[in-house]
Amino acid sequence: MSKLGKKPILLPKDSTVKVDSGSLLVSGPKGTQKLIFNEKMFSSKINEKNEFEISPKNKDKKSSLMWGTYRSLINNAVLGVTKGHEKI
Repeated sequence: MSKLGKKPILLPKDSTVKVDSGSLLVSGPKGTQKLIFNEKMFSSKINEKNEFEISPKNKDKKSSLMWGTYRSLINNAVLGVTKGHEKI
């Protein structure tokens, strides 16, 4: 099981996440980001604390490896559309 994948993604009040048939659309004050999301491998939900969670549908090795990767990609997209990215 992925330690990183278990952590929920905190959604700020000014950002939204929509799941549409294989794609994930993250919107915020700095723009929008579209990610490809494998709905056959993962399920997603937003809980009452405004946190986005993904979980694998199957408990095999490949989905466990990709769980943390997808969580990091989604978290980076949320941070990018709310705070923006900067190069130091």
